[in-house]
Order: sequence, then C-alpha cells, then structure tokens
Amino acid sequence: MIVTSQKEIVPPMPEYLFSDDVLEALEGINFDHSFAILLQVGQISKDDIVNGVTRENGRVVISVKNAVVGPGNFKLLEYSLPYQVISVEKTDKWEQMIEFIVEDENGNLLDSANHYVP
Repeated sequence: MIVTSQKEIVPPMPEYLFSDDVLEALEGINFDHSFAILLQVGQISKDDIVNGVTRENGRVVISVKNAVVGPGNFKLLEYSLPYQVISVEKTDKWEQMIEFIVEDENGNLLDSANHYVP
C-alpha cells in the first residue's frame, strides 16, 4: 500500500485499519519530501524483513527476505497487522505514475501496484 499524502490516510482509509503505531509513523512523515510504503507482514517479525528499496526509472523495487510462516503464525492477504512502514525520500523528479514491485531475495515477484507519486 502506498501513501503519498496525509489525505490518503484518513479519509478514505478509516483509522481502524491501522494500529496507533502505524498512524503515528504515518503522521510523522513529511509528505512534501517523502512518501510511505506500507508492507503487510502479518505476524511475521518485521525486523530486517526488507533487504532494500531501489528506484529504477519509473519503478520502485522493494526486496524482502524470504519468510517462512511457522506454526501458530499467519499472514493475511488484506489488512493484516502489523504493517512495516517504509518512508522513501522523494529525490530527483517523481510527479508520475510509479510501478511498485515487491520481490523476494531470489527475485520472485510477490506483489505489484501502480500509484501516482506527486
């Protein structure tokens, strides 16, 4: 999930979708100079799950470690908590539709989305 302005937090996203920690992290971002990527990690420990975030022309690639969901843990596909909030500084020119790609450390595509970044 990509958040590029305070207006995208509430509304249209109701507060009940996010924990207080996530809302606090989002409210601390200066959206004039950055935007946020919310990576859904479910109950998987979010420590060190992201290997890196790189921009390649009109794409942002988020590389994550391979995670095995063990017994008693789960990962939901929709609004799972917690989210890992990643703040990305807007350097150079954005102001375009960007393709966001999440891939594992082996380069396998896990998810993708398009979002306009002002």
